[in-house]
Amino acid sequence: MLQRIRHMNRPRSSPYNKQYFHGLSIPCITMFLLFILLVHAASADVRDPVQLTDAHIEGTCLYPSWSPDGTRIAYQGNSSLWIMRSDGSEKTRLPVDSPVVHPGWSPAGDEIAFSQSDGEELDVWAIRSDGTGAIRLTNAPYDDFFISWSPDGTKIAFFSNRSGSRELWVMKADGSNQHRVFDGEVCDYQLVDTIDVRISWSPSGDQIAIPSFADSRYDIWIADVSGGKKTPLLLKWAFNPKWSPEEKDIAYFSMDVWTIRPDGSGGCQLTDDGCSGGMALGWSPSGRKIAYSSCGEVKVMDWDGSAQQTVKPLGPPVSRELYWSPTGDTIIMSDGREIYLIELDEHTRDNAALAGEDDRMSPVPGFIAISSAFALVLLWCCISFRKKCA
Repeated sequence: MLQRIRHMNRPRSSPYNKQYFHGLSIPCITMFLLFILLVHAASADVRDPVQLTDAHIEGTCLYPSWSPDGTRIAYQGNSSLWIMRSDGSEKTRLPVDSPVVHPGWSPAGDEIAFSQSDGEELDVWAIRSDGTGAIRLTNAPYDDFFISWSPDGTKIAFFSNRSGSRELWVMKADGSNQHRVFDGEVCDYQLVDTIDVRISWSPSGDQIAIPSFADSRYDIWIADVSGGKKTPLLLKWAFNPKWSPEEKDIAYFSMDVWTIRPDGSGGCQLTDDGCSGGMALGWSPSGRKIAYSSCGEVKVMDWDGSAQQTVKPLGPPVSRELYWSPTGDTIIMSDGREIYLIELDEHTRDNAALAGEDDRMSPVPGFIAISSAFALVLLWCCISFRKKCA
């Protein structure tokens, strides 16, 4: 009798409940699968970089520099000055004598500055981007190298050992008014092949962030272009300072990627890779994103260190230089032998630069709203099913 009562009190599954379950399970499962696909679509598409140069033909290719419109790239190939389209086509060797090093495109796009050796020392030259009008800008019995245009194109900064050590100098774009702005050692040739030592101007053009080599380490200093003041920013092993386009922060490497304000406040660690092999980094055109190398990979993250995504998989080539295109949808990199193009997708490119507007929102339009809607539908399915079966 007791067993019969227990059997009678046991809840039974009605045909209606079974039909309801089967009818509800199909849309619930469908919604779940669509949600998984949406999340998967929000992750970056990791692809191998596209090789643009061929060292077997052009020799060692490095020091790429974008034209301001993002359609062409100047670079050093086999110690000569070359220009190519952004897809690697239409390679043209400009008519200047070798060896040539460290080319840099002017902000106006009409000139390319570079250093050229006459067999004894390196001097700074400039040539029109069409290959005409080469002019010598420095003529000292010392080496002038690693040139960098000011943001407005009126000045050129460069390293020079004319004072006995490798120091930072600035001149007008026509070669006049050459003056020293930092009297400390700024370049260690033993590290040039492993880190990017290019000069980083402030967007306003009145200061330069500079790595200074002293006591067997790199420090970071801020130098006034007028030459009147230099300020220590970081007195520790830190290098590759890059000024943000908005001038609010300076990114740099010290085992990981950090940012700091130009006045020395607000230091912030953005990555936690602890990768000594990660030494190349660059701001996107709008300043909303940062690209950086990390233990054989290249990653892109938001300006605050969030949304870190891999854009070049682990393994060779290992990036030594990284430079965003002015359009924000590609990055060029060099491993010291070849030049490569990293194509970004809609999740990692600089959408603010492409749209020409501020864009601190998610790079996936409507992702938060759509994913929230899917989550609510899934929740409703589960609650409805539980209530019906209760």
